[in-house]
Amino acid sequence: MKKFLCALVVVFLCAGCVFADEVSSNDVKRDKSGNIIDMKSPDGLRIIYIGTFRTEQNASRDKAEDPDDGIFTVFMVKSDKDTPLQLDVRDGFDTRTNKFTWRNSEPWGYIADIETNGTPRDILETFWVRATFWHSLPFKYGERPVIARIGFVINGNELTFKRIRPRTWEEWKKIEGKIIELEENEIEQDFSLEELNAGKP
Repeated sequence: MKKFLCALVVVFLCAGCVFADEVSSNDVKRDKSGNIIDMKSPDGLRIIYIGTFRTEQNASRDKAEDPDDGIFTVFMVKSDKDTPLQLDVRDGFDTRTNKFTWRNSEPWGYIADIETNGTPRDILETFWVRATFWHSLPFKYGERPVIARIGFVINGNELTFKRIRPRTWEEWKKIEGKIIELEENEIEQDFSLEELNAGKP
């Protein structure tokens, strides 16, 4: 019986080591709500969540009724090899159970500022590329409502975000220049997500 118990302990210890290696090798960072903000996929795709931002408000239009008032979510993506990049998008819900969807009056998906809406676009190895998703979220739901759930798919990697609040248009303008520098390869090294998020409310 003792031999059996010893063998069982060894099996559990080995299984634990394998599981620990598997978890650490995934190279995933999460925020305090458990949302993935930085990951490396098994196929060599690095995905970093930059943030979800409100569109610019225009004082001359009716903020409560304009269907294009919404939010956009920005990721930076880099691959270990030349690869086709494909996006897909999911509905969102705020904490008051208001459902909102990707915008259909204009394109909802961009890769490097090129409209894609799910059409694959080839990206080159080692170069950062911006992936942007747009959702219609009328201002009548609030300028910065808490989003209960919203989803994105990048090359089959499902990313569901919970309990996030859109950042302001002004915050986006503060970091946009750094993102452009990164896209244009003016910054060769990896950027600091903490630096981009400095001053986040």
